[in-house]
Amino acid sequence: KKNNNNYTMDYEMQTFIENSYNPVLITTAKLNSPHPKILYCNNAFESLSGYKFDEIYGKSPRILQGKKTQRKVLDYLRSCLEKGEYFEGTTVNYNKSGKEYYVEWNISPIKKDGEIKYFMAIQRDVTEKVNEKVNEEIFKLSIHQAVEHIAITDLDGNFTFVNEVYIKRSGYEKEEL
Repeated sequence: KKNNNNYTMDYEMQTFIENSYNPVLITTAKLNSPHPKILYCNNAFESLSGYKFDEIYGKSPRILQGKKTQRKVLDYLRSCLEKGEYFEGTTVNYNKSGKEYYVEWNISPIKKDGEIKYFMAIQRDVTEKVNEKVNEEIFKLSIHQAVEHIAITDLDGNFTFVNEVYIKRSGYEKEEL
């Protein structure tokens, strides 16, 4: 279904990957052409990116990048791939409609006859996780900077959090509380 003349995958293996929950993308290993080219993606990748295989076959994975894609992460990715090493990272990608999403991905060099022939990326959409972390940080900052005194205790009445205003108004040091 998603093969061409230069790249074939065993039917059984393709079935396993096609039914994977995680998005999978396989590219050429040619980093200097100037970028790897997409050879395969599974259904989960199509769902995440919004691109159908026929739309991205032979294109660079750079079509998923945009203004918030972190250059530092991409530079580290390229460095790992040039050395033939495993890569793991998180950055912002963009789907076909231009909507951003956070992707955590692992890329492995795939060797054949001792030579790196392909790169396989296994991805996860971590947008919700990242947004929760951002909201948590905003919440923490808000209660730390609140003008009201705020204290949180556990079920036994032991303090687990106090903001600066609470410390000033109570006259105790944080460690004492």
